[in-house]
Amino acid sequence: METPIAHGNVSSGIFSIARGDEKEVIVVGGDYQDAKQASAVAAYSLNEGETWQLSEQQPGGYRSAVACDEDAVCMAIGPNGEDVSLSKVTAAGWKPTDSLNLNAAIILDPRHGWAVGPKGTIARFVDHAIYYEHPQGYLPRPFHCRLNEEGTLSGIEADAE
Repeated sequence: METPIAHGNVSSGIFSIARGDEKEVIVVGGDYQDAKQASAVAAYSLNEGETWQLSEQQPGGYRSAVACDEDAVCMAIGPNGEDVSLSKVTAAGWKPTDSLNLNAAIILDPRHGWAVGPKGTIARFVDHAIYYEHPQGYLPRPFHCRLNEEGTLSGIEADAE
């Protein structure tokens, strides 16, 4: 079975799969050597993988992981950001949420999830808000923690939102 996800070389293809609802299957990927390329990186099937369609609104580039909760709300993550599903058909459309470099994710329930990335980055999702690991606890989304070369936090910077 072939999907419409970008493929054809060793750095491209499907990198993660998740179940949206009873019969919906979601795949994400793309080309990790061209992480900003935002076409043919997310697709879905409404019939347990018999046929596939590209998401009408694609995530912001290559995505290494997709995770869904029991209500079929999904997030896709990759080196240049995160996206959440935004339509009744879970993976038909994606909306960007942030630009963290993340590699793997899990949604525990409709209110809680975790994602991890390079140099020990940990993001916690609570009620669809993102909290970043910080030595004094977790900070809500308007703050970014910067990691230095040793992988330790070197400062905190507020978003200009």
